[in-house]
Amino acid sequence: MIYDFIGSHWEEHGYAPTPQEIATHFELSRKSAQKYLDLLRARNVIEWESHQQRTIRVIDKLIESTFKSDFFD
Repeated sequence: MIYDFIGSHWEEHGYAPTPQEIATHFELSRKSAQKYLDLLRARNVIEWESHQQRTIRVIDKLIESTFKSDFFD
């Protein structure tokens, strides 16, 4: 879900969403959204530049169900 949102946001706007925009879209706290982004980054699915806005980049395809996290159930 979040992975797909990042891709569709890129396609629609031409730039990455911020963690806050992701949190707002999914009605999550920013901390929960950041945990999920950190999980995707640890699995080398996305990457970003530290301390810079809108730098999330998709590295590889993801099967969403493989990366479900307890705090999203």
